Amino acid sequence: MSNVDEQISHTYSFQDRGPVYIFTNENIAGYLNTIGDLRGKNILSVAASGDQAFHAYLAGAKHVDTFDINSFQNNIVELKLHMIKYLPYDKFMTFFFDQNNFFNCKIIEPISDKFSKKLSEFIQYYLKDGIKMIRYRAATAEDFRIRDKVPYLYSPDKYYKLRDCLPEKIDFKRCDISEIPKKFNMQYDVILLSNIFEYLYMGYNLLSTEQRIVQFYRDTLSKIADKNLTHESGKIVFNYMWNTTPDAWNSFMDYFNKKNLIPISSTIERKFYARAVDAISKPNSGWDVALIMSQKQK
Repeated sequence: MSNVDEQISHTYSFQDRGPVYIFTNENIAGYLNTIGDLRGKNILSVAASGDQAFHAYLAGAKHVDTFDINSFQNNIVELKLHMIKYLPYDKFMTFFFDQNNFFNCKIIEPISDKFSKKLSEFIQYYLKDGIKMIRYRAATAEDFRIRDKVPYLYSPDKYYKLRDCLPEKIDFKRCDISEIPKKFNMQYDVILLSNIFEYLYMGYNLLSTEQRIVQFYRDTLSKIADKNLTHESGKIVFNYMWNTTPDAWNSFMDYFNKKNLIPISSTIERKFYARAVDAISKPNSGWDVALIMSQKQK
């Protein structure tokens, strides 16, 4: 582990203005490639590091909205967006991956006039509080292959292609997952929730996985799907799991669907399934799995 990583925040609670993720720890390209063509699609994604939104645009998405309970995550999305659009690939990589230049503000000074007031304030917080502002830096962790799995990081060509795909701003709303139907009026073709599900039900040790998915569907997924998911083959990626067994999850999802554990609509068909992707962690470490709910008009 690097000296920088030894100093990061290790809290796992989530709140507004808390420590931030600056890169994903998911094989986003892997699971998005399994759920269909994103060209011309509207996407809603947790903001997090911005990598979900960036890859959606790189894959041809028409429009991406983001949300997060932590408003500081939007500062990371904005910072990375400005850097991708206006700084060369090597400057971006030095800023985030060079141990001696991590968050070196001299690198971003030439584009600082483009920063929102909130982003400028966030950078001042970082200059004051340092690495405590960072929750997780998979970018340098030995156990993760972020630069091998996130296309705009491992390929300068993809970086510059993403530059051409990105808008000047990615829309953001601060809210928790339960507020999505109140905060967003659009219908989306794909909704990306990362592994918020795991944190919502972390303390529910007496419930089986099946019971937790049913509870999540009743509490949250059904409401989001009713209001914000297109009825024409819309998909919600509602959980991401590391180093697990794809065959077992495929069997479990088939069993889950056959038991008809979710309320049946007369007009909308909803199904659950799993998609395996190459693990984001060390080579030969197995598979990661994304859990997905789809819906379509009957």
